[in-house]
Amino acid sequence: MQVQRARTNIALIDNALAGGLPRGSTILLFGPSEIRKGMIAAQIMHERLKAGDTGLMILTEESPERMKSRYADQGWDFNRFESSGYLKYVDTYTKSVGGNVTDNGITEFVENPQSLIEISIAVTEMNEALWNINPDVINVFDSGSRALVQNNVSAAVNHIIALMNKIKEMRAIFIMTMEEKMQDDVIVAAVRHSMDVILDFKIEGKNTMFKISGKDVTTTDWMVCHFTQKGFQ
Repeated sequence: MQVQRARTNIALIDNALAGGLPRGSTILLFGPSEIRKGMIAAQIMHERLKAGDTGLMILTEESPERMKSRYADQGWDFNRFESSGYLKYVDTYTKSVGGNVTDNGITEFVENPQSLIEISIAVTEMNEALWNINPDVINVFDSGSRALVQNNVSAAVNHIIALMNKIKEMRAIFIMTMEEKMQDDVIVAAVRHSMDVILDFKIEGKNTMFKISGKDVTTTDWMVCHFTQKGFQ
């Protein structure tokens, strides 16, 4: 059976993955905090929305309004996809800093950014709503690191893996960013093992480097990459 792929229109990624991200796969973007992994995930989301996919942004460190403002300079207009119902949000940030907000058709607000049970329920509900519009759904979880910074980390990892499996059953794509050195090595290894595709990043001298590995993926060598006004290249 031929694997269906979703082009990111980022040549370095699409070429390495034989045309794009596999449908029904889990993707990890992992590396130092100074590398803008959230930008890469947002860029992929915007490209897929333009191609007709539906999308869910799961935000743990900023509101949707702040996210959209940050990427306006790249020319990424997320607002137009909201109005058509193709883009929704799970916001775990706003209530955690005292924001007085109410769920609506576009955004579901989670009380506790470290409650993966609450997040999982919200994400599942939003995916079902998006699936009814177009079953080609892409999820971006930015970032998984904050959700894993809690007392019962083992349970948190199990919840994340269970959530990813639910998303895969719907043939959706799940992209998660994680910061290097924020979690115990054992936890990182468990998350990495559950992923289908891993994009690793590092800084070497003046260069930003990345490589791709994972299940049924031919591991690439480290490649030089760049962040420009148009995004990740």
